[in-house]
Amino acid sequence: MKIVFLDRETFPTEVNFPQPSFPHELAEHAYSKPEEVEDRISEADIIITNKVVLNSTNLPSAKNLKFIALTATGSNNIDLDYCRKNNVQVSNIRDYGTQSVVEHVLALIFTLRRDLLAYNDMIRAGAWQESRQFVLFSRPVVDIKGDVLAIVGKGNLGQTLAKYATALGMEVIFAERPNISDATQVREGYVEFYEALSKCDILSLHCPLSEDNARMMGAKEFARMKKTCLLINTARGGLIDEQALADALTNGEIAGAGIDVVDGEPPPATNPLLKLTDKSNLLITPHTAWISRAALDNAIQQNLENLEAFVAGSPIRLLT
Repeated sequence: MKIVFLDRETFPTEVNFPQPSFPHELAEHAYSKPEEVEDRISEADIIITNKVVLNSTNLPSAKNLKFIALTATGSNNIDLDYCRKNNVQVSNIRDYGTQSVVEHVLALIFTLRRDLLAYNDMIRAGAWQESRQFVLFSRPVVDIKGDVLAIVGKGNLGQTLAKYATALGMEVIFAERPNISDATQVREGYVEFYEALSKCDILSLHCPLSEDNARMMGAKEFARMKKTCLLINTARGGLIDEQALADALTNGEIAGAGIDVVDGEPPPATNPLLKLTDKSNLLITPHTAWISRAALDNAIQQNLENLEAFVAGSPIRLLT
């Protein structure tokens, strides 16, 4: 089996990928430019990738291709229709970083609610050192107990976050899909999307990106939310109209946002959110919610399991 790993650099170098037990040749590339993909996959039986786009433009060059092993959960970079039509099986990895992502969500919430960035800036500026009192009251601190947390997405991530939030004293609701406005179609255990927006104190996104929900959070949606509300996104950047979010933060339509993903990564300098990085009500992390050491180890183990299972004739975690 000829295996090509197109973007090894999407995992830290100190993390070891164990070699599969079956006979193979591995070609490993730290990074693959779009124009390099066709040549690199031309002789591959198996492709391993995290974020490289594989579609009907470059996949036809892989005449021997049988299997694509995604080292991620999201598959929007893979043309699954092409793979189905051409008998290419695709597996992903799942729930490997649930604990890591949920802890990151809570870290974003606490940082914003307690205005930790602003207080840290005050220390750097010498405000506490120059104070006559033992404490600074410069920024309000808000407890999360009693807040309504609306979660979009009721998969493992959403449900795990709900358990933690409930334990912290929050009221949890699950928002229905944004394209369902008919109350009779709202599923049991869900709240109609716009009702959830108007009711929540914190909104956290945990759904895949699709044509149906792209930019589901725009100007109209932010206008429905409380001015004290926080938005948290550790899912996909394309779920948010980023200019609308920048405007909402600037105009005080919502209180703050914690963002781990943006639309286009790494982001160009023109991304409107990057112009607000000096504001304490916007916290941006560089897609790091998933990278705890335990999560990385889980991801690598699942990838190995997917490879071994496919070659053994009993593929697992299939998308096609």
